[in-house]
Amino acid sequence: MKRVEAYFTGTVQGVGFRYTAQQIVAGYDLLGTVRNLVDGRVELILEGMESEIEAYLKELDETHLHDRIKERELKWLEAKRDLKGFRILR
Repeated sequence: MKRVEAYFTGTVQGVGFRYTAQQIVAGYDLLGTVRNLVDGRVELILEGMESEIEAYLKELDETHLHDRIKERELKWLEAKRDLKGFRILR
């Protein structure tokens, strides 16, 4: 099990990023959260098998958000196993 903390910059707030992230996750065996940060970035945390996380991120890149994402920073860690389901945090 792996954990990725992903930070997206660009025009990523106010464009449905969090809701798109939540819709896509339904097709994967992943746990996580997504939230807007005060500095304008979006934080996405996922836990699951590395291959599932990579497939999810690839699908997210292929959505309408692709042109809005300027940069993506990924931090790969061991799973903390502290997540339940997938939630949009406010």
